[in-house]
Amino acid sequence: MTKTTAASTLTVDAIAAQTYTGSAIEPAVTVRDGETVLTQGTDYSVAYSDNTAGGTATVTITGLADAGATAATKYLGTKEVNFTIGKATPVITLAAASLTLQQSTTGSVAVSSVKIGELDVTDRVDITYSSDTPSVASVAADGTVTGVVVGNATITVTATPKSADAGNMNAVSAEYAVHVSYGVGTQNTVGDWGDGGTTNDTDMHF
Repeated sequence: MTKTTAASTLTVDAIAAQTYTGSAIEPAVTVRDGETVLTQGTDYSVAYSDNTAGGTATVTITGLADAGATAATKYLGTKEVNFTIGKATPVITLAAASLTLQQSTTGSVAVSSVKIGELDVTDRVDITYSSDTPSVASVAADGTVTGVVVGNATITVTATPKSADAGNMNAVSAEYAVHVSYGVGTQNTVGDWGDGGTTNDTDMHF
């Protein structure tokens, strides 16, 4: 004789937290009736919802109590359990690791891509730039760097998710080094790369 049990009384092993990928996430589940591990497709079926975006996803366990189920115990009804989808941290790839400029000239290092795994999210983030030493190398909102005086600086490139993806990914930064050298017609009077003083009475280019 077949025994009937409410699916709501079943237990489901905790589902590990997942990370946003851009695709639907369907972690495997382990369902138990007491100490007995049940079989998906024989004892129950599984459906997932809200399982793509960051946040709380739901797994619905539905007991298989129809005539086609072959288990000795039939499970009636459903049971829901949740798991979390956390924010992913993208990777910024820059076109170069450094940039060399002469004083009063401009240049830039392009952002090649912003990716989560193989998923390109470059068009889903806002890119901003900052210089740790703007007195040596300043950077504009579009990423154009201007060499101000001889020396070294670091440009930080930050990718911040747009509002639609604020729950899916974290902001992330990458850096590249900038070296500003003498321009034609200028010379460092102290002879130190880190000194900003110049004179125009010697035509030198380093």
